[in-house]
This record gives sequence, structure tokens and C-alpha cells, in this order.
Amino acid sequence: MKTRINKLRFKRRTLFEISRIKNEVKAPDYLFDLLSNETYDEKIKEFMSHGNHERNHATLSEIEHRLQTEMISDDELPFIKGNRDVIFFLWGYIYIYYNNAYTPLTEYHFLDKPNRVQFGNFSSIELKKKFLYNYFDLFDTAIQESKEYKMNLIRGAISALKRQYENTKMPKWLSPMNPAGLDWAEQYIKRQPDNEIAQNYYSLTNLLSAYTLSFEKEKYLSILTVFRLWAVHPAVKEKFIHKMNKAWLQERRREEMKDYCNLSCSIKTTNKEKLHLIANHLEFKINKAVEFLIEHVYEDIKNEIKK
Repeated sequence: MKTRINKLRFKRRTLFEISRIKNEVKAPDYLFDLLSNETYDEKIKEFMSHGNHERNHATLSEIEHRLQTEMISDDELPFIKGNRDVIFFLWGYIYIYYNNAYTPLTEYHFLDKPNRVQFGNFSSIELKKKFLYNYFDLFDTAIQESKEYKMNLIRGAISALKRQYENTKMPKWLSPMNPAGLDWAEQYIKRQPDNEIAQNYYSLTNLLSAYTLSFEKEKYLSILTVFRLWAVHPAVKEKFIHKMNKAWLQERRREEMKDYCNLSCSIKTTNKEKLHLIANHLEFKINKAVEFLIEHVYEDIKNEIKK
């Protein structure tokens, strides 16, 4: 039974193998982008038209046969059809681990990994998805790039994400519909001291560093993913989120009260009881009821008040 691999992935990897056979010093940059079927067909046709046609055809057949077992199937790569939060999570999980665990081995220059990984731009979700395609389809020259290793890594990532769906509960105000809250949460997280052990790949510091550019374009997903990937005990994470929520509510309370002042006065007990009755009738709290009465009486007499 053949492995199910979509045409774009398969043709791109085929061209990648062809560039190796042609002994190119560096893999062509276009291979690391996601192009059209027509473009890949033209490149393969170009290869077939140079040199001995029969030998080229045999080489192409051998490559295509081998890739059926070497490539990971579409079904094993959830980012292909995954939604945005899945892509954000998988990118961070794999990118951070890869950067910390990776040791350059053979064909390092051929793949030009420093520019494609360590110094790459992954600010948008499209660029994150491209990295995942490149890692799973093209990177294959290190222990961390073997098919078995990649399969274990992606399964570990999916398992971790499923746990976080259950364990990481975010406050309702932390939402794309509340940009002010997102800005505040970003600054709150960045102000927290880093007391984590250096061996923790998914420390708050490492995560904030990895998602720095992402905060500018996808703030909500960046914050959500940082919390999901943060590798601390669930109780520690829950406490952090609780403190953040409390701090935000206090901040909102201060903001709401900035135009208010205290009013101290004495009124008859009977009038106090009447005030309570008025407040209950209007379904207001006492403070709101007093404001309501002042505003309405003022509207009635403001033209009579001497300036």
C-alpha cells in the first residue's frame, strides 16, 4: 500500500533529490518555498531533457519509488490541514526543540540551515507552515531529521497539544476581540522574572524569544501558544494565569474608577431607606442610583441654575 503524499510535497522532494544528483553545492532556494504543480513539472521536465533520456527516466523512477517509503504521509502531518492554533503550536514545539537539540552534520552547507532555521523569519503563520514543510520534507542529514525521529517528534507534539486543550484554561477577556487586553497581557508576561532551569527548552524566556516577531502579527495566538508550550507544572501555570487575571481585573477597576471620587454625607435614616427602594426599583446599586438621581434632577434645573 502506497503512502499518501500530496503532489506538491512529492514533486518538491523529487526535485530536491535531483539537485543532489546534479552535485549542486547548495540546494536551490526555490525548493524551500511552496510553488505550483506547474512550476515543479517544468523543473522536472528540464532535468529529463538534459543528457541521456533513458538514464534520467530510470533515475527519476528510482527516486519516486524510494520516496514512497522515505516520506511521511499527509495523515501523519496535522499541520497540512490543521487550523491556525495547531500550526502555531507545532511550529514552536518543533522549532525550539530543533534549535536546541540540533548538531550540524553532513550536507550542512547544501541545506544552508543557519539561514533557513536559526536566522529565518517566521513572523507569519504562512512562514511557520513553510518551516514545518521544509523540516519534514527536506531536512534529512542529521539524527534529528530521520523519519523515525520526526515521527516520534510530531506524535509527541500532538500528544502535548491535546493535554493543553484540557489543562490550559485562559480567561475570557484574553481574546482577539480585546486588543487592549492582549497588549496588557503581552507586557505582563514579558515583565515576569525568569527563574526556570536552563535545561528547559520551553522556558518562558525561550518561548518569548521564539515568538517575538509573531507577537506583532498574531498576538492572541502567540500568547495562547506560549502558555500551552510553557513546560512547567500545571499548578504553576494555573497560578500564573490566575495572578495575571487578577492583575488585569484590578487594572480595569482602576481604569473604570479614574473619573470617580468619594462622596461623604449624612442623610436621614428614612431617606436612606427610600434610596434603597429607589435603587432596587431601578435595579441599580446605591452609587449608580445616586448618580441617576443627580443627573436627572440636574437636567430639569440646569437652565435655572445661575452661572
